[in-house]
Amino acid sequence: MNAPKVLGIASSAGALVYIFIFMFFNPYTGYPVAPDTIFILFFLFVAPSVLAFRSSQKASYLPLMVSGVWCLPITIYFSFSPGLFKWLFIAPLLFLLSAALMMIFITSEEGTEI
Repeated sequence: MNAPKVLGIASSAGALVYIFIFMFFNPYTGYPVAPDTIFILFFLFVAPSVLAFRSSQKASYLPLMVSGVWCLPITIYFSFSPGLFKWLFIAPLLFLLSAALMMIFITSEEGTEI
């Protein structure tokens, strides 16, 4: 059960670091990001990544699945953009993979108890 937790924690922490770098230290522009962009990215990517981090710590696969589906549309949109933003789509895929692995481990552990 430890591998899915580590995968979820690592992917959500990596996604948070990645998005904060581009929100506040964007190498493509020399000016700060607009507040409305920060607001949109917070609710479409940062909040689900924090939810994924917390649910990975607790080994709860349902909120992890919700966070993966929640941030998937914005990351698909970013995947069509040039540059380093296109790699953000990996995070929700890893969230969903971690949730699936957690679900498999939880159901296999419950099935062995008699």
